[in-house]
Amino acid sequence: MNDYQTYSQKFQEYGEVTEINYPIITAVGLPSAKLQEIVLFENGEKGQIITLLEEGMKIMLFARNGIKIGSKLARTDSYLMVPLSAELLGNVITPLGDPIDPKIPPFP
Repeated sequence: MNDYQTYSQKFQEYGEVTEINYPIITAVGLPSAKLQEIVLFENGEKGQIITLLEEGMKIMLFARNGIKIGSKLARTDSYLMVPLSAELLGNVITPLGDPIDPKIPPFP
């Protein structure tokens, strides 16, 4: 997955966090966002759009901290997927498929 700048430039839109009730974030912006789409915050954290409203959207945050009111986010036009490979067999991964062992490189 690319970084926030790449996606904000690709889609020419961004959102902004207006409320935090961990693990649910409320944000405005991203007029082309889709339900269940993965969003990427400017600090690299990820979330998933769980509700679209007229006044914004609700996002399930996949991180414990680092998001503040006013943080920017970009849509990715991708959905939650967990990649698999032979290297992951026998290893522990996060719910997003990232290996916990630092010796195993994360998937792009």
